[in-house]
Amino acid sequence: MARNLRIRDRVAFGDDLFRLENQADGRVRLVPAPNEVPTQGTDVNAELMQPWEDMHTAATRNGLVRLGRDVSGMPELTIPQLDGISGAIVSTTAANIAAKTAQLNEFVRRTGSTVWVRFTAGNTALNPTLNINGTGAARIQLNGVALDNASLARQIAANVLYGFVFDGTVWQMVVTGSSLPSTGQGFGTVETTAATIAKVAILPGFTRRIGSVV
Repeated sequence: MARNLRIRDRVAFGDDLFRLENQADGRVRLVPAPNEVPTQGTDVNAELMQPWEDMHTAATRNGLVRLGRDVSGMPELTIPQLDGISGAIVSTTAANIAAKTAQLNEFVRRTGSTVWVRFTAGNTALNPTLNINGTGAARIQLNGVALDNASLARQIAANVLYGFVFDGTVWQMVVTGSSLPSTGQGFGTVETTAATIAKVAILPGFTRRIGSVV
């Protein structure tokens, strides 16, 4: 199982200061000599980065690198995290409950925080919110639009992996590969040659509208 990681920047005052250290062979070594180092940064090495490589391998093998797929039969994946950035987590809140919740150890919500969430029951409630680790309920929006009617509310389907980015006020939902092509979202294949300007794709049930995502 991958372990949670917390990667910290090094904070130093006078980080551009050095002292000279004479070597036996006549050469001189520059030795960092900052005034103060309140926070030691995380050493980046193979041991630290290996869980990320393991996560990428597991995600590729399990198909989680493509959003919008039904992942109910796949094993849960714990992805190492930075502050405010997470891997795939699960919300088991009932479909008709607007206040969706999920847990992710050590998660810190801030502007730009990104999460990937699978809702086991989907959603039918108007104006749903998402609250991770009790960091506060924030409205969910799709393309900047609140899910304030039945059609929009059902854009969150059961057992589909969705990305969310916190913009400082609301969670903006990312649907780059929806399993709901009839609502104007989905993924298809473009086979038009590179030299042809007019690209054509086929997506059954697709209707182009403002906010359509493919």
